[in-house]
Amino acid sequence: MQLGTITPDQIRSTADKHVCGFFSVTDVNGDKTHVQIGAKKDLDNKIDETIKSISSLPDQIFKITFRKSMTGKNPAVYSYYLSKNPNAQPSLREQPQTIINTPFEPARSMNEALKDARELAETKAENRRLQDEIDRLKLQVIQHEQDLSEEEEQEELKEGGSLNQITGFAKDVLPQFLPMVDKYFELAEKKLALQAMALNRAPSMTRQRRAQQHPFRPFWSPEDTERTQQYFDFLEKLPDNAFYKELEDLQNNAPGLYMVVIKEFNINENGNEENSPQ
Repeated sequence: MQLGTITPDQIRSTADKHVCGFFSVTDVNGDKTHVQIGAKKDLDNKIDETIKSISSLPDQIFKITFRKSMTGKNPAVYSYYLSKNPNAQPSLREQPQTIINTPFEPARSMNEALKDARELAETKAENRRLQDEIDRLKLQVIQHEQDLSEEEEQEELKEGGSLNQITGFAKDVLPQFLPMVDKYFELAEKKLALQAMALNRAPSMTRQRRAQQHPFRPFWSPEDTERTQQYFDFLEKLPDNAFYKELEDLQNNAPGLYMVVIKEFNINENGNEENSPQ
């Protein structure tokens, strides 16, 4: 995949960015080589050779491929378009791709999922109980309205009007209150239903989180040669970005182990691979 378009004056900075000491230049389709990789030489001389080679060619766009090393553990390559004219652009067929990584939502623990499930069940039960109580109150109000005559209501009013006040409250306030109660429990039930769906996903998400646990944490003493050799084998198989992230973690948290690793992989103390003569 092409990573973008650079100009000749950006070759040095691009090589430094990827910690690469080798590169070659071909036509835009990669069919014809204009600058060979050859034996390793001073990078500035290689850049001068490239500028002279492409300046005499009619093409405006070329392909430049950077390589970390010709042999060894890290054969990573990085391809760019090389433009003589900063305003020139490759055709749509040759445009670089864009990849967008969307991080996963953090996995929830099984205990959290079970807690949510219990809360869902309890809320549903409470919802049913309150609904039954509301229905009972409605029925009680209707029964009072049917049983009380006008005379009895007047008598009740003389004695303090408590029952009339209750009935008035039921008539005026309760009808307004009930929709709010229903709406509240409807929203609560929807929220807990979503949490119940998360419960179904919890086992697989928990397995995923366990799979992501680092096999070489916490750090250990370099004197544990068996574990250190296992760590070398692990590093050998890592892609570039993960390999250099490991170096950064070692440098910050395990300086002794860091020195052993960079010595093993022939890397200087700045974290860059030391290219030996090919």
